[in-house]
Amino acid sequence: MRYLSKDGEEGYPGNLNVEVLYSLTDDNELKIEYSAKIDKSTPINLTPHSYFNLEGAGIDTLKHHALQINADYFSEVSEDQIPINTTSV
Repeated sequence: MRYLSKDGEEGYPGNLNVEVLYSLTDDNELKIEYSAKIDKSTPINLTPHSYFNLEGAGIDTLKHHALQINADYFSEVSEDQIPINTTSV
C-alpha cells in the first residue's frame, strides 16, 4: 500500500511518501514493513493500526480468537494503559 501526503497536508511541511508491505514468511510470521521518504524535514511516526477479524466476513465478534506472541518480556499497564512494569516471560 502507498500513500502520498502532499506538502501542507494536516499542516506538516514537505511531501511524504509512505509505503507498507504486509507479507507472510515461510515460518507463518506476519511481517509488516514500513518505509517513508520526505523532501523536507518533518516529524514522522509510523504506527500500525491494523485490525484483523479471523472469524470471517460479516462476523462481528472476536470471541474465538487466540493470540500468541513469542516475546522475552511483557509490560504491565495501569488503568490508563501507561506501562508501569516490565517482566520477563
